[in-house]
Amino acid sequence: MSNQKEQQTVPVVINEQELQFNIKRLATEVDNVFQKQLGENMDKLSVFSMKVHNEIKSKSVEFESKIQNVTEKNLVFYKQQTEKHLETIKEDLIAEIEKGRSIININTNGNTQQIYVGINNHPEYENVIQSMLLTGKAMLVGPAGTGKTYMVSDIAKKLKLPFYKYSCSRDSSVHDLLGYKQPTSETYLETAFLNAYENGGVFLVDEYDAMSGDMSLFFNGVADSSEFISVPHRDTKPVAKKHPRFYIVMCGNTWGKGSHEYSGRDFQDQALLDRFRLSKHFIGYHTQLEKTMCREANLDYYKIENLRGKLESVGSYLSTRNIEDFCKLMIAGKSFENLVEQLVGDLSEAEKNQIL
Repeated sequence: MSNQKEQQTVPVVINEQELQFNIKRLATEVDNVFQKQLGENMDKLSVFSMKVHNEIKSKSVEFESKIQNVTEKNLVFYKQQTEKHLETIKEDLIAEIEKGRSIININTNGNTQQIYVGINNHPEYENVIQSMLLTGKAMLVGPAGTGKTYMVSDIAKKLKLPFYKYSCSRDSSVHDLLGYKQPTSETYLETAFLNAYENGGVFLVDEYDAMSGDMSLFFNGVADSSEFISVPHRDTKPVAKKHPRFYIVMCGNTWGKGSHEYSGRDFQDQALLDRFRLSKHFIGYHTQLEKTMCREANLDYYKIENLRGKLESVGSYLSTRNIEDFCKLMIAGKSFENLVEQLVGDLSEAEKNQIL
């Protein structure tokens, strides 16, 4: 009983703050370098100019070549000095930017951990982390290819926890999660789910909206405040105790109310959906990341926005995942026009003409 009480009182305190880039310091530093270099160069050039003037007065023809050589050497030296200082400033600026857009300070049992949220992380990144840490769970819903799985795996990495993924279908069985005995040897087979549940980790249930009612009922007991679940086929340890750092994340394309667009999505148990009611997040297209990828591919993002709008007008779509592949292929030498033709290959002729 004491162990259960101790496990239930693990405090997690989250403090989120915006990163304050010290742009003024960097701008001042850049200006100081230029002013310093400009002043030094002007002084040297002034002295050199006077010397050249005196030399020319006496032996202008004889020293013409010498003057040209010295001038070129000085220009190269000044250029190298300026580039050296600017490279240092560039490294400082990149270091500032790479810190991200915000910091999440996590205090667990007196231990503080800092998570830097990157500029190209999804806008819902901070909110998903907070749901996971404060409620032990999260539900991520959005169109295909918006980076839901990647986000959860990245959060697990930043939390320094193992990441597990399980994809659901109507044929999924609770035995996949709780294990079972082999019919011939009676040997019990452990599962990734129990490993995460008992030892800590982030367990992602993908396509949760396609699972059967039995699976929903099982996850009811996992996603609530209970600290134990029954493992009927494990004789040596028939009860599993939830680890304080076990987090369950449901991912899908619908809110559990069926769908005409996504095949096999069923109505899900209301009791399960209720458990995630204050931990659910819509994960839409990641436009900031899309813009970054387009810049790397030298592709005008307006073209992507225009293409996405035309595809949606005929009931199709262009996901962030598609744009990632699109940019990779353009960097490899594919043309925009050829990729668009490939993209609309599964549409009718009328729909193709409307887009092309």
